[in-house]
Parts: sequence; C-alpha cells; structure tokens
Amino acid sequence: MEKDKISTRVILDVAKRDGTDPVNLPPLHNTINADALDALFELDGDGETEPKQVEFSYHGYTVLVEYDGETDISLEDEQAPAQ
Repeated sequence: MEKDKISTRVILDVAKRDGTDPVNLPPLHNTINADALDALFELDGDGETEPKQVEFSYHGYTVLVEYDGETDISLEDEQAPAQ
C-alpha cells in the first residue's frame, strides 16, 4: 500500500482537525506548491532523505512538516495565543 503524499496528509489532517470533509477546504496550491512540497519529502532510491522542515499557513493553521527519520505534521491554530 502506497503512503499518502505529504500534501494529501496535510489536507486530511486539517479536515480532521476542523471536523469537515477535505473537499470543503480551499485548494492547498493556493498556499504552497503542493508538487514541490511532495518532492521535498520524497524518499530517494535508498528509502532515505535528509532531515528537513517546512512551515506555512493554511486554512487558519500554521502547518509544520518535519522529517528526521519519519515524517511528522503538526498543526497550530493561528488564533491561539503564543506560549
């Protein structure tokens, strides 16, 4: 089974957090180049990639995508007070 692309995972995570259907969200490509995001986190031929992170705003959230052995997507509500 093929893993979802990072761009798909971002959309699914935001939809889940909002309790909405992913088709009701604005297109991710209005915020970030989804193909470039997917390519950045694509594994090389050895199944490896260098550690990296990308942060961007999407649909009221600050989205942080990190890779350091495995991919993690964090969402922070942009309206939440900073701690």
